[in-house]
Order: sequence, then C-alpha cells, then structure tokens
Amino acid sequence: MNRRHLFVVLSISLSALFIWLAFRHVPLPALLEILARARPQWILAMLSIIFLDLFIRALRWKALLFFVSPQASPAKLLCLEAAGLAVNNVLFMRLGELARAVLAGRELEIPLSASLSSVAIERVLDLASLLFLFTMVAPFYPKLVPQTLRHSVLFFLFLTIGGLIFLIFAEEKKNFLISLVNRYFSRWPKVSEMFEGLFNGAAALKNIKTASICVALSLALWCADALTYWTGAKALGISLGYPGSILVLSWAAAASALPAAPGSFGAFEVLVENIMLKLKTPLDSSLAFALLTHAAMYLTVTFFGLFCLSQIGFSLADISAQTSVLKEKN
Repeated sequence: MNRRHLFVVLSISLSALFIWLAFRHVPLPALLEILARARPQWILAMLSIIFLDLFIRALRWKALLFFVSPQASPAKLLCLEAAGLAVNNVLFMRLGELARAVLAGRELEIPLSASLSSVAIERVLDLASLLFLFTMVAPFYPKLVPQTLRHSVLFFLFLTIGGLIFLIFAEEKKNFLISLVNRYFSRWPKVSEMFEGLFNGAAALKNIKTASICVALSLALWCADALTYWTGAKALGISLGYPGSILVLSWAAAASALPAAPGSFGAFEVLVENIMLKLKTPLDSSLAFALLTHAAMYLTVTFFGLFCLSQIGFSLADISAQTSVLKEKN
C-alpha cells in the first residue's frame, strides 16, 4: 500500500469515527424533526452568502494577480475559485488549491509559479484574518476560551503578520534567504518551494493599495462566512449572536485541518456540534445545525464548482491526473 492509499484509508476511517461520535447520542427522528422545521427564507439567505463568499474571493484574487493578469475578470476568477473548492470537496489529498493554480495558468495564460504564489499568499491572509477575528470575539467567552488559548492565538497572529511583512520587504534578500533555506532543508525541497512561492506572492503586497484591498477583502470574506452560520442558526430557530458565529466559524475552520474524507465529513459535524453544545445549544439542535450548514456549503459549492469545471472544459479525471503529475515532480 503506497502513501496515497494509506492516506485515503486513514481519512475514511477517521471520518467514520467522527461521524459516530457526532451521531451516537442523537435519535434520528428528533434530528429529522428539527431539520424539517428549518425556515426556507433563512436557508435562501445562507445560500446567497455562500455565493457572496465566492465573489469576495474572486475580487481578492484579482487584486493579487493584477500585475501579472490585469485583464482577468472577476467572473472568470469566481469560476476558478468555485472549481478549486469543488475539487477539494470530492478528491482526496486536498488537490483543490493546486488544481485552481493549474487552471488559472491555463485560462489566464500566466506562469504556474505566479498562480501558485498567489494561492499561497491567500492562505496566509486567510489565516491572519481568522486569527484576528477570533481574538476579537474570544474575550466575550472567557469560560469557553481560556486566557492561555487567547494568548497563544494572539502570538500566532503576530507571528503570521510579522512573517508576511518580512516577506514583503525582504525581497532584496530573497535569493540569499532561499539559498539559506535550501542549505538547511535540503532533505525537504517542498519547504524551499513553499518559501519561494510566498516570497513571489508577497511581492504584490508591496503596493499599498493592493495590500489594503487584499486585507480588507480577507476580513470581509471571513465576516461573511460567519454570517453563514448566523443565518443557519436563524433557520433552525437557534439563538446565536454574531460573535458566537465567529467562534463557530473558528471551530469549523479547525475541522478542515483534520485528516478526514473530502469535504471534512465527520470532522466538521463533531467540532461544530461540540462548540454549539458549549454555547448552551441542546445536543439534537447542535447536530442539526452542523448538518444544515455543512450540507448548504458543501452542496452549493460542489455542484456550482463542478459546473464551472465542465464549462472550462476539464473533468475531475483530468484534474486528478494533472495535479498528481505536478505533485510527483515536486
């Protein structure tokens, strides 16, 4: 059994375990009864916010790619964003980001290195934005978020921001620093490639206007994502304030980092159920909320993303083959 097959088996096994943990104390009839009472108008609002998320992502990507592809349209970038997320949702090994970079190189006629570096910077901006929002709402929940955790998150926030600023303004020393990384991490060439990609992507943020737009859009993106959970709670008649929705968003984001089947099935449910319980929501309503929000996001993004992929002229098999070749080269 090779490493890929081992990863697939491990991911499926962990997803099965997480699903069992989430469902083990919730009667199915009670769960279905709660979901049946969901208010359609709030579900529609939730779906609208999911598309707003994609639109904001497209605007931010356009800003990051402006100097290499100024003519890239938000509509095209939105389609590529959705396609990448859909690939993440259906294929193992989290190939969506790599697939998006490959598709951008082909559709926008830009070097693969440019699209990969922009994707890398997006992830750094996402991490910094989520950590920032978490630190803003954590003081409202001192019993749920202990001071040590708040301090740890604040430390990683400053570390992330400091690292990004360093990458932006240390361009003159780029070659020296990359050679230093190559020397000390020669056994792990991907470390050097990742470092170089971050350097190249951060170069776009040297422009103050571009940097301001990207930071503002990153914060807007995660604020909109928190609204997805707020409207999901409204749909089920659950009392969840906006600060609480940011807390739930943070737990859901942590679920995506756990090894699980594509779409974070199981991991999402057990972590969102956990935080909703901590927010004094009944167990059956907590799981219903996790299922509703996950299904809304997963189905909307996956079906729309696969439609976009077909419009571009690619299939999942094409994406899997191309990204696998690139991974092997790297």
